[in-house]
Amino acid sequence: DKEGGSQQGDSQKESEQGLLELLPFWKEFRALSMKSTPSRPHGHSRPTYRLKRGNSQRFRDLLTANPISRKRIVWESIGAVFIIGDLVTIPLQAFMWDSLSDIEHSSVPLMMVKAAYWTIDIPLLCFMGFYKNGVLELRSSKTFKRYFRTWLPVDFGLVSLDWYLILFHLEKSAYVSIRALRVLRLLRFVRLVRLFKLHSIFRKLVESIRSEYALIMLNVSEILAMMIVACHFMACAFYALGKMDVKKTWVDYYFEEDDTVGYRYTTALHWAITQFTPASMEVTGKNTIERFYNIIVIVLGIVAFSTFVGSVTQAMTQLRKLAESKTAQFAQLRRFLGEHQVSMPLATRVWRYYEQGSHTKKNWMMFRDVTLFSEIPDILQSDLQHEVFAPILCRHPFFQNLSECSVSAMRELCHTSVKEMTYRAEQDVYSA
Repeated sequence: DKEGGSQQGDSQKESEQGLLELLPFWKEFRALSMKSTPSRPHGHSRPTYRLKRGNSQRFRDLLTANPISRKRIVWESIGAVFIIGDLVTIPLQAFMWDSLSDIEHSSVPLMMVKAAYWTIDIPLLCFMGFYKNGVLELRSSKTFKRYFRTWLPVDFGLVSLDWYLILFHLEKSAYVSIRALRVLRLLRFVRLVRLFKLHSIFRKLVESIRSEYALIMLNVSEILAMMIVACHFMACAFYALGKMDVKKTWVDYYFEEDDTVGYRYTTALHWAITQFTPASMEVTGKNTIERFYNIIVIVLGIVAFSTFVGSVTQAMTQLRKLAESKTAQFAQLRRFLGEHQVSMPLATRVWRYYEQGSHTKKNWMMFRDVTLFSEIPDILQSDLQHEVFAPILCRHPFFQNLSECSVSAMRELCHTSVKEMTYRAEQDVYSA
């Protein structure tokens, strides 16, 4: 009784002083927010929003990997550098065929690094998740089965070839025949099969771009890079034809013995580029095989050049269409202000207001503005809206607690009860 009387007396004193006591949840939330406030920049950070994961989910995350995670993208970028290196150096063997043995011996450490990378990549790809109908599949049995049916035999064969070439260069005997040595050097071209992996890396890069202008320029750059690579292969192949054991070749006719490899390569590359464009050059084939090869390259160059010009024209048309709507609006506004003789200070205010408002609309794309979202399933729409809207709602303590207690309720709330609105500066949000 004495304790109850003392508690009542304390509560009466607090009520007399006008104080309110918070519930335990609000006390804990305030303590957590006060702890996290010093380590977060004021006014600019976005509150973290993470769901609690069970033991099974954590164990699955250790085995499998997200194909679009930051670590995976960095890892694949290293592989892309190795692939591009092989794309450039392997065809250049035609220009350094006589001194290739010394070059191969000095490049054995780099070959071992690349072979080790592709060897480690095989078990990583066995547990690499993939997307199927918009759903991320992370079950290890499914990921391994998919990799086994697609790239595993190819990767295993290429890695075996890499290590075999390394062992051959380390233990190369002087009694190896010239024909066997040529066959092993030609086997290097098999490694160019990895070029198909660049497509998946490029696709991830395209998916990460949010600007339509940058995407159009990237597509044009891709076509230009493909033409340069094609010219590189054509030049190396043309020089290889000129080094054949024939009486009269273009290499013997146009080059002297003291000409450097750089001069020979640039001459062959110049020839290849002229076959893809209307330009001309003094280098021509000097025998039947070279002439026939030149004809094939010219036919392919006509198709490639027309494709490149059409792609550039289409890209410029898309850029023009993106700017037409804004240009038309500015023209209407300029005409109205001029015909009605609006004063300069007021016209300036209108211009600044419109520019700021159009910039806001351009940078903030709302969910309902994307027409393609109406074609995806409701469950995918719910997941997308949950990931977009939940971090904003969880700035409030009530929704933060709701997301921790019931993820499904938070997902349904974001899917059915959230609507986006865009306001310009100085625009009234609430009105009586």
